[in-house]
Amino acid sequence: MRFCLLTRFHSQHGQSNFVRRLVEEANARGHAFDIVNPEEVTLQFGQGAAPVMWRGQEFPHYDLVHYALRWDDDHTWNIVETLRSQGIHVLPPQRVPMGDTVTMTRLFARAEIATPRTWVFNSANQLAIVLGELPFPCLFRVRKGAQGRRVFVANHTGEAMQLAEALGNSGHPFLVQEVLAPTGTDIRAYVVGGEVVAAIERVAPPGFMWPKEDGNARAVPVTLTDEEAKLAVAAARVYSAPYAAVSLLRRQGFPSLLLELARAPTVAEVERATGVNVAGKIIEFCVEKSK
Repeated sequence: MRFCLLTRFHSQHGQSNFVRRLVEEANARGHAFDIVNPEEVTLQFGQGAAPVMWRGQEFPHYDLVHYALRWDDDHTWNIVETLRSQGIHVLPPQRVPMGDTVTMTRLFARAEIATPRTWVFNSANQLAIVLGELPFPCLFRVRKGAQGRRVFVANHTGEAMQLAEALGNSGHPFLVQEVLAPTGTDIRAYVVGGEVVAAIERVAPPGFMWPKEDGNARAVPVTLTDEEAKLAVAAARVYSAPYAAVSLLRRQGFPSLLLELARAPTVAEVERATGVNVAGKIIEFCVEKSK
């Protein structure tokens, strides 16, 4: 079979661990896996015209196309919709952009999925109204682009206002989230096709408030409770993610909470810790969905 990842984040020669592992596992099973930059794809419409072109040639036929879509990337979405109208199977089925922290927060709240308390602001003036309610320390995160993956910590009202002034100047909403104990650790569950296939407990390196994508001080296999497994699967479903890494906060005496969801996560750490071939399971899922 032939698969394609439509993404601006990677290239054939500059791949993340996640993409590299998918390519390796697809090739090991005799499948092709191409990385296509949407900047090299054009759309054309008219009698006798091929609607989707890649590098000046008609877009190849793929059994399944994946896409990694930025929150403001209308061009890639137009490509996805055109491919879908041509009968090509495309995943995810709905437009839920990567890195859009505001949309993610809203979707989880609508689905009544438990997360730490979160505020969404457009300016420092809005934050000032509720400043007395904010617990410290608290996290600040912006919406736009790659910055949405950056987290800033405010330990008191002065730092909070400084961050709000700086982030508010971006012209996009920013989020403020309470910090719940324990910090420096989480549970990361890997969901593929609506099923948890592996889970690890991660402990961050010294000096880090949250675990890193890779290179943590400790990563060990962990067994999820039934409630945690349901929470991880529900989060992936709400985000229309056929596969994802879901980070949970396990609290003594309280239900676990959802911290975040990663659509294209590093799999090296979980594969080393558990021995589970997560990338292989994703490719097996893709093969099944292509039939």
